Amino acid sequence: MDGVKTEWKIVSPGEVIMLNGITYVKVCAKSYTLRKLLKEISGNADAGIATSIGYRKFLQLRNLEHKKLLDSETEQSNLFDNASISRSFTMEQLNEQQLHRRTMTISLKIDDQLCDVTMLRPVRPRDAPHVKFSDTSMNAVINYITSHGFSEASPKKGQGTKGVHKHARGYLVYYEDDDRNKRAKLIKGTIEDAMAFKADPSSWDGDDDDDDEEDEHDDDAETLESA
Repeated sequence: MDGVKTEWKIVSPGEVIMLNGITYVKVCAKSYTLRKLLKEISGNADAGIATSIGYRKFLQLRNLEHKKLLDSETEQSNLFDNASISRSFTMEQLNEQQLHRRTMTISLKIDDQLCDVTMLRPVRPRDAPHVKFSDTSMNAVINYITSHGFSEASPKKGQGTKGVHKHARGYLVYYEDDDRNKRAKLIKGTIEDAMAFKADPSSWDGDDDDDDEEDEHDDDAETLESA
């Protein structure tokens, strides 16, 4: 892509499927280079497949189009009904479908233009998409994903700032007041708000609860402190 330095590198054989001599690449949440590419294009530090609103829309569109194909072919399509999303199929049925993979083409609307994307038809609704390894298809998918924005990444246990704990109502921040007494404050905001308070409690003017004495047994708090 013009002006973009990051390259989407395929490093694992599991990310590629060959069908009739054509390569199809998995749009994989675990791909470091894909996450880096999405961050560079969007300028969003939270960008990634896991936080992508466009990726979820992409899957919904793929599944809808695939169901239409199945219905037109009078094949079993209950697996792709919204109400039957959790329906169980035997491994024999799924393996049979896996062995007979076919392709499909969907149209993605990007900047009021329709871009065709060739991809493998899924076996199950939650299957990661495998997109044809071509500039047209891959650029269309990346542009579609980034154009719909990203949700805020949820911090995980073991990540974050020392003394900041995930809480059901926000973030519980432990700090020392001017008299060096240990205090705790519930910050009703983002992890960035909690970190800003931690850095300078005296200047905080955001939405939060009153200070409480430190309670190491708060059942609603999940530590973000690194081990």
